[in-house]
Amino acid sequence: MIEREVSTHRRMNFLVRTEGDPARLAPTIRALAAGIDKEQPLSDFATFHEVVAKSVERPRFHVGILSAFGGLALLLAVIGVYGVLHYSVLEMRREIGIRIAIGATAWDILLMVLRRGMLQVAAGLIIGLGGCWALTRVLQSYLFETTPNDAATLASVAAAVTCAALAACIRPAWAATRIDPIVELRCE
Repeated sequence: MIEREVSTHRRMNFLVRTEGDPARLAPTIRALAAGIDKEQPLSDFATFHEVVAKSVERPRFHVGILSAFGGLALLLAVIGVYGVLHYSVLEMRREIGIRIAIGATAWDILLMVLRRGMLQVAAGLIIGLGGCWALTRVLQSYLFETTPNDAATLASVAAAVTCAALAACIRPAWAATRIDPIVELRCE
């Protein structure tokens, strides 16, 4: 019969409250511990802030990755809104030219194009908030100092997306106000 030696490695931690630099007290603490039990190894001296920083290192990395992907998603959304609205204005040049010819002001055209773009953004926000509501249960372990589906967080994200999308809509809307009705109606 082979006997195995069972090793029970236990770690014991203790905290020392100090004034000043805790690293300077490490030799003194080692000497005091050696005076109690010389065979007790001491290692891993760390300040409380270092221990806390190490304990949140992995979640902080995950949050950083998720934030980077969130920023990339926002950038792609803004580019998409701009591209779709710009193409829409190009397709509506004749209609916009007719509206201007019968008396629509630049302000009317600007509001029409902005309204069209923001309706698309509103539909995207509704779908996105619904998806967020469903996925927060999966990401709950990465949330710090907030609850899943926190109304303030969702509202601030929706406001940020709306502002970014509105900024993307302004250029195509401004271009629509500069359409010359004579040029557009002459093409037919």
